[in-house]
Amino acid sequence: AQCTLEDCLDLYTRLDTLDDFQCRRCTLIATLAAYKERLESVRGRLILVQIAAAKKEAARLEREAAEGKGAAEGGVEAEEKGEEETKEEEGEEKEKEKQENGQAQVQANIEKKNLKDEDLMHKLEKDVKKIEDALKVDVERFLPGITLITPPPTRTTKHTMIANPPRALCLHLSRSVYQSDGTVLKNVCRVTFSEKLDLSPFTTTGHLSTKAEANLSGPPSLTHSQGSDWYHRKRLNSFSHTSVRPSSNPAREGLSIALGSTSKILVHSPDRGAVTSPIPSVPHSGGSSGSSNSVPAPVRSVQYRLQAVVVHYGSHESGHFVAYRRKKLPTGDHVPHVMIGQVVEVGHIGEGLSSLVSPEKKPSRFWQVSDEEVLEVDLDTVMNSEAYMLFYERE
Repeated sequence: AQCTLEDCLDLYTRLDTLDDFQCRRCTLIATLAAYKERLESVRGRLILVQIAAAKKEAARLEREAAEGKGAAEGGVEAEEKGEEETKEEEGEEKEKEKQENGQAQVQANIEKKNLKDEDLMHKLEKDVKKIEDALKVDVERFLPGITLITPPPTRTTKHTMIANPPRALCLHLSRSVYQSDGTVLKNVCRVTFSEKLDLSPFTTTGHLSTKAEANLSGPPSLTHSQGSDWYHRKRLNSFSHTSVRPSSNPAREGLSIALGSTSKILVHSPDRGAVTSPIPSVPHSGGSSGSSNSVPAPVRSVQYRLQAVVVHYGSHESGHFVAYRRKKLPTGDHVPHVMIGQVVEVGHIGEGLSSLVSPEKKPSRFWQVSDEEVLEVDLDTVMNSEAYMLFYERE
């Protein structure tokens, strides 16, 4: 099996669809809805109990008032009762007393339950406040004592991109393959890589998309007049970095000029300070200066150069590591002298300074380090190695 490093980066930054992802915010929203529903249920139960108690109290007062009125209007006439009637009345009084005791016990239980419901209501109110605060401030906040309710999972997209490319880029190629029986094997797939790496296809562009089915960041189409200052500034920004940038081998190549059409640059003078180079001409796609066209947003250039490689020999359980490190410039090589303040005509990329610098380019060399053994190897040896870790440096 074989693939390229760009294939790995493309797979790593590809839009991925998940079917079992649990959104923390969605979980808190579902939990908040359940707690609010329970809180309303407890409040409703307390209100019903209070209404029933009020009705019972009103009936008692009305009954007492009626009994008092009857006693005032008619006297109580004493009668002699037989022995059997007395026993019957005593039985009725005991039964009545028993019923009253039972009702008192029921009332006590109701009041006790009401107290529990009131405590539960206060606790639910506090929990609802905690969940609402977490949704406003930090959805990842730890919520002790709150049982989270997980909603059914829905289809979710995940996209990983590089927002801030580092100066030193370390890429670890995971070569572990996990089998169904639990064993782990080494993935021996050959990953081809190059000395130069352009990371711009895998980085953000400053445009954020909120659509779940779209890429996280991509170049938007911007419609502006080609004759406007905005249009020219945006087109100028689309050129890679500045007009003059260090080359990959400054000792041999001097300065590498990255301009499109013919322009003039003034070499930096320590005595006179930094001199800005003229702006390269902006190509037009035709049409009048007032015409409106859709232009792509500028895409920054993110170029890296290989500096070191770590290779692993052996199996997943055991083996040996070997490192390759780019060799520094040989002793005695010096940057060719560039006349300070000289104006240079620049045409296409790489032209214009050929008379000032040596056209000779020395092949890249690397140190191969294996324990105490150190050898000098060429670039092809490094490119043909089975990389485990790759180290790039931004240009």
